[in-house]
Amino acid sequence: MKRLCILFIAVCILFTNNTTVYAVENEVVEETINPEAINFTKDQIDLTNMVNEIRVSNGLNQLKLNKELCDLAEIRVKESTVKWSHTRPDGTPYYTVNDELVYGENLSRQKDRKNYVSKTMTGWVNSPSHYEIINWTEAYETSIGFAIYETDTYVYVCMLID
Repeated sequence: MKRLCILFIAVCILFTNNTTVYAVENEVVEETINPEAINFTKDQIDLTNMVNEIRVSNGLNQLKLNKELCDLAEIRVKESTVKWSHTRPDGTPYYTVNDELVYGENLSRQKDRKNYVSKTMTGWVNSPSHYEIINWTEAYETSIGFAIYETDTYVYVCMLID
């Protein structure tokens, strides 16, 4: 019976669309998975969780990772390796990467590859202007995007908020 139950669960996982099915003490539980979340890295999720801890402690809503914002952050993080600034290499402001969606940006570059996530957050929390972006209250949506890019010298991180 136990093997049959495990086989049933495995088949359900394979053939359900964006749903995980698992057994908990003789009952089947179904959990819907956000299809966008499948492509997020552990570091993107960790950074989002750290931002949300700060936001919740300040009485603000939590933000959700957004694939489109992550794609835009990917553009900005690569641009920041060319010009370390909130101004794009063509001289336009950061938000022109998509001025209908992007309202705030935090950048970080760290030499410590092993601890860059925690060092990025520490730097942003200790900077009043970066901390303000983390606690953005006027965002139209509840989305956040992160991109990470490594060079020989640094790990670059871009956070965009809408």
